Amino acid sequence: MARTKTEIHVVPAFHYDVAYCKTFKEYLEPSIENISSALKLLRQHADYTYCIEQVILLREYWQRKPQDRGKLRRYAAEGRLVFAPGMFTMPDSNIPSGESFIRNALIGRRWLREHLGITPTCCWMADVFGHNPQSPQLALTCGFDSYMFERGKAGGWDTTFLWQGIDGTVIPAHWEVDTYYGINLALAWCGARPRA
Repeated sequence: MARTKTEIHVVPAFHYDVAYCKTFKEYLEPSIENISSALKLLRQHADYTYCIEQVILLREYWQRKPQDRGKLRRYAAEGRLVFAPGMFTMPDSNIPSGESFIRNALIGRRWLREHLGITPTCCWMADVFGHNPQSPQLALTCGFDSYMFERGKAGGWDTTFLWQGIDGTVIPAHWEVDTYYGINLALAWCGARPRA
């Protein structure tokens, strides 16, 4: 029997809480350093990929480090510097405002298109605390073709599914059951299912 080789490509992502325990200004310097470190790794390792969630951080980096703009463009064009969801900031989907969600996406996606020539396609809602029933419609309206999330799914163990919004809009979705290195997140239904 022939053995097949499975290849896994791990993509580190920079999750950023804009004002969790510190102010935006207090978080900014470590955020700039995080992106600088990622650029060094992208230069040193041709198979390295890095994901940034929120455009606000890249905009700040862009303004402070103009000497790195060419690198940012090159790695984005190579598909090794990626953005998901690529909104300006991570929205609070638990207190939904359709206009706020769409404007947030439009601002972030416009900035990425104008400065890096890219348009993200995955609406990865990392660590948001809820997902409005209109999320499929909002995501597709903004130009995303898939939706990935961690918190907020109730029941069932289907991790990849077609999510139908209240208006009938359908989007491919993926629920990350265990994140933060296997910790079951609060607000994600985690019954006593045995692990394989």
